[in-house]
Amino acid sequence: TADRFDTLRTAWDEPSRKLSILDPTTKQRRPGGLAGALSTTGVTMVATVRPRELALALAGADNAAGWAERLHALKARKSELRAAAKLSDKERERSRKAEEGDGPEDAAASGADTRLRLRQGLLIDLDEADAVDDDTLLMLSAGVAYAASDGTEPLVARLYTQTLLHAPERAFAARLPPIHTVVVDYSSVYGTDSVAVDTLVMTEELGARLSWEDHQQFLGRLRRDGRAIYLSMRTMRLATLGRSEE
Repeated sequence: TADRFDTLRTAWDEPSRKLSILDPTTKQRRPGGLAGALSTTGVTMVATVRPRELALALAGADNAAGWAERLHALKARKSELRAAAKLSDKERERSRKAEEGDGPEDAAASGADTRLRLRQGLLIDLDEADAVDDDTLLMLSAGVAYAASDGTEPLVARLYTQTLLHAPERAFAARLPPIHTVVVDYSSVYGTDSVAVDTLVMTEELGARLSWEDHQQFLGRLRRDGRAIYLSMRTMRLATLGRSEE
């Protein structure tokens, strides 16, 4: 209605709300940039032009010193797991020879769990870990994945799809899912809704290039009771009214 339009137009003309994030140490809110837009209750889908680049930034790659420290710890953990896997293989072979192939293996011979734990609820096999670079593993360990029209690693693509399609509704009331942020490009603007996604974020670099129809399709990826965040008033007007109303 005309009255509703006037109300919305007045709101759009107000200064943009500053995104903030809750500091886990001080419990005070501070400027958060894009990180301040991420959901604390479910999965956030962020649309941009270069999804891998932004996914790494959201995972903390811009902090060179901290990232290097995390890389060192990851490499050490992988080395430990490879040594444990090698020892486990020797124990199994020793057990097999002792039993001449008959009878069950004992507990020691069954081997320890040599999967790499990236974060709570997210474990992968060493073979999967070796198939991607360490930057990608650190990105996933921060709970961030991405999907691009080409070049997405199979492990990342699997976790991305699993996050959107296999997350049970209301599962995240107590804590965030293992992968809580997925960064996508235009190829994912069109797609089905997901019970896991409760927040959409459209970056200016992609949003300014899309048509009204594109924006409506992207907004349709929210199932219900979610929120869509636009990082500029200009792009929000474009998404709701179209280019003729810019």
